[in-house]
Amino acid sequence: MEGGSGPAFRDGEPSGARLARPGGGPYPARHARAELARAARSGFAVHQDRSERGPVAVGVPVRGEDGSAVAGLSVSMPGVRYDPRRLRSLVATLDAAARALEADLAAG
Repeated sequence: MEGGSGPAFRDGEPSGARLARPGGGPYPARHARAELARAARSGFAVHQDRSERGPVAVGVPVRGEDGSAVAGLSVSMPGVRYDPRRLRSLVATLDAAARALEADLAAG
């Protein structure tokens, strides 16, 4: 990070440490922004073959009282064990756990 406030971008790509993807080369910032927008709309994200081949992670936000994301909760697994047909169930389980964490955070 540059300036301590988040990644700086030059020519549409993050400067400094670059996002890598399997097969080499940077991960274009426009793709990362599109994935973030998709995650914001759906309420979850799936990370598969982005930074390395093999592992898969599914994550949801943990929100503060104002609705902003204060943390994330995810589960990861070897790609050979990931079944996209179970995605809905994984997200539901993560959502339930995230809601419980949010209640605990709100209770102080």
